[in-house]
This record gives sequence, C-alpha cells and structure tokens, in this order.
Amino acid sequence: MVRSRTEITLLTALSEDSLRAGMSFLLFARSSSLPYLVCNSLRMAISRRGEASFWDLIHHSDRGSQYASEKLGDLIAASNIRLSMSRKGDPWDNAMMESFFNSLKSEWISSLYSTRKEAELEVFKYIEMFYNPVRLHESLDYITPLDFERKFEQDLVRNEPLVERSIQ
Repeated sequence: MVRSRTEITLLTALSEDSLRAGMSFLLFARSSSLPYLVCNSLRMAISRRGEASFWDLIHHSDRGSQYASEKLGDLIAASNIRLSMSRKGDPWDNAMMESFFNSLKSEWISSLYSTRKEAELEVFKYIEMFYNPVRLHESLDYITPLDFERKFEQDLVRNEPLVERSIQ
C-alpha cells in the first residue's frame, strides 16, 4: 500500500527470481478490482519480456483470491506460464517479494505523497532508476540485476552455463 493525500493505492509488483529485477509494477486506487490489477501487472511484465517461449516462467503468488481468479488463470495459461501458489500458512514461499517490498519501503517510500501520480513516479524511479540498474544484490554476487541479466545473456550467446550461485 502506498499512501497519498488524495487516496490509498495498492501496489502490485512482479519480479524475475533469477535476476532479482523488478519487471513490472502498477498502482491502483484501493477500490480497484484486485484481479484486474494483478492481470494488468502480468500483462505489463509479458510485454516487457515477451511470451514465455524461451523463458521458463512460473507465476508464484500467495493464496489470495486475486491470484486464484479465473481471469488470471486464463491469462497465465494463454501465456505459457506455469502457476505456483504458496503453501497454506507458509510465508517463506514469498520471501523474495516480501524482501523487495521491505526494501522499497525502507529505502525509498516516504510516508505520504501529495497525489497518486507522485507516488507512481517515486515507485517507477525506485525500480527503474535505482533497484534494477544501481542497487547491488548479495544474492547476485554484489552486482545489479541489470548487470546480472547482461552477463546471463552473454553467457547464453557463448553457450556457457551460468555460474551456480547460492541464495542465502
């Protein structure tokens, strides 16, 4: 949730696990339909990455009704994405996204924005101008998600396997 003087907005974000990169995000008014919000966020990620023909994509979420909706299920199936939901009562399944939201809140978000547009701009700046291109990630051997992705793509071109890394 991101607060502004005019309204409370909900933030949905998708991330690419292997890259630790924020792929897409959307802010909507609290009264917006949650399945609509989640579907649009996934559409945005697909438009950035392309269809799941090359990438082995898994959409992992908690068990919220917005993630179990028929609309999202149809979009996931049509996009060649595998669906994965966390186990009941197991918060660790979503630890990576929880960590992302914690970083966003502690490193960037102010307590109150003047408008939703200002909040959207700040979230955009955090993800696209700091988190992906500048912020170093321990789980990526202290490089940025964009640098890790470039290395991954170069390794693919050279047909070299990506060096295994452990997530601690």
